[in-house]
Amino acid sequence: MITLRFIVAVFFTSLGSLAIAQLPATDLYAVSYSLNGDRGTVRSVSYLSAFNPDGYNNQPYYDGSRYLYFTTDYYDEATEVARLDLDEQILERLTQSPESEYSPQSHPGGRSYTTVRVEEDSSQTLTAYSLKSGRHKNFAPSLDNVAYYRWLDDQHAVVTTLPVPMTLSVYQREQDSLAIVDQAVGRCLQVVNDDLVYYMTLDDRTSSVATYNTMTGDIVCICPALEGAQDFLVLPGGRVLMARGAEVYLYIRDSWKSILDLSAYGITDISRLAARRGQLFVVNKTK
Repeated sequence: MITLRFIVAVFFTSLGSLAIAQLPATDLYAVSYSLNGDRGTVRSVSYLSAFNPDGYNNQPYYDGSRYLYFTTDYYDEATEVARLDLDEQILERLTQSPESEYSPQSHPGGRSYTTVRVEEDSSQTLTAYSLKSGRHKNFAPSLDNVAYYRWLDDQHAVVTTLPVPMTLSVYQREQDSLAIVDQAVGRCLQVVNDDLVYYMTLDDRTSSVATYNTMTGDIVCICPALEGAQDFLVLPGGRVLMARGAEVYLYIRDSWKSILDLSAYGITDISRLAARRGQLFVVNKTK
């Protein structure tokens, strides 16, 4: 267990109210591991969300430097955004609003972060927040149905939009325009080398991890999805991980192989994954 120091950044927003649906109880862990071929070894496991047991601690996003962003109901009934300084073990609250914020990410450039914000009228906007002042603005005025997203650069994002089945598109801020890429896609997105988008294709029979090349427009099926799993991770070299139950799987030699078993640490229902070099951030659903 990690002992955290807490600091609070209190920001302002407009007044409003939102009826919050019951959220699942989720715990957040850091798993240090090594991987040699198709053999994985757990080095250590740290419980990151001891400050909010039986609460909602979800949607982790590692920003590539020292911060892990995530969504939590620790502070209020509405979900807020917090980030954990992984080096100093300091927990910082970022938002304080009657609206709920989800899917936090750092915005390219480092001066702001973004979320999917559920507005008072239940629309879902891609909203940017200044790290310095806390002021926010709707980054994509034409979009009110954003579900998930990933940044390509500071002006372009790949987004999935509602209704279900979701649609995958590329948003261009300067023209406030949306270009459809694929339809009937899953929630998980990852961008590699700024131009290769990994996502999940869905149909009635099978699901697959696919790539969309933003430079060429090519869509390529990479591998079948692990049955029962919704999220994936792409490691350096293009290796794909997914998780189910207590186990993390690697796609290798045309099949899914279990490489880590976390059941000994009380992790039994992995729902989301994020990665840092030599470390996985795991969301475990408890209720």
